[in-house]
Amino acid sequence: MSCETQIGVFNAYDAQGLQTGEGIMRPFLFTSKVSLIHLEIPAGLEVHPHAHPKDGLLYCLAGQLEVFTGDRHFTITRGTAVKVPADVTVGVANKSDESVECLLISAPPTFKSAEELKERIKQYQKQKDNGE
Repeated sequence: MSCETQIGVFNAYDAQGLQTGEGIMRPFLFTSKVSLIHLEIPAGLEVHPHAHPKDGLLYCLAGQLEVFTGDRHFTITRGTAVKVPADVTVGVANKSDESVECLLISAPPTFKSAEELKERIKQYQKQKDNGE
């Protein structure tokens, strides 16, 4: 197979938006080596510190996002990113009046597909609703 037939064009806005506690997630690319999820973080939203099992890069497309871990605080804006190693606890806050748009890039991916991510979000919401 030639390289040209392996090229694909993806639009994050074509992916189904999933309402989560971290804003709207649009998972739009999953391979065995990397995943890309478009995040829209509403104005005023703060996501409490939590950890992910894989390395991630949070790349800001628009707006200004506060990122914090322990005593360290970072601000990322359009064109900047923060690398979060696996199992490091990190939180984010959008203290502005406008939504922030970011790409969450995970390598290797935590989930194998958008469907697996959607199922995990449903399970999390169910646990949260049941007070677990």
